[in-house]
Amino acid sequence: MLRVGTYKFNADGVMELSHPVTVGSALIFNPADNPNTAITVQLGPGAAAATPGYGQGFQYVPGGRTLPVAVGQKAIVLYGQTDALVCVQSFTGLQAFGIGATL
Repeated sequence: MLRVGTYKFNADGVMELSHPVTVGSALIFNPADNPNTAITVQLGPGAAAATPGYGQGFQYVPGGRTLPVAVGQKAIVLYGQTDALVCVQSFTGLQAFGIGATL
């Protein structure tokens, strides 16, 4: 395991989590009560000026859900609401694979 922690989004609603080695997978838990309070996961470094929409290299995690994400990069960028919490576990391999979509 590379990382385990609970983090709070800053005033910009963006956080980049960098690692010294390639992340094989990450487990992202969005503890928000409202399913419409989403966290967007960007695979790779370099935060965008605004929360990205849909497309390749992005995953959407609704409130109250957990999502295992295959990464293959040394960094991920998370987008969420100011002061919202996010729980992250990062692995060198695919340890997060196979975990259900809800906890």
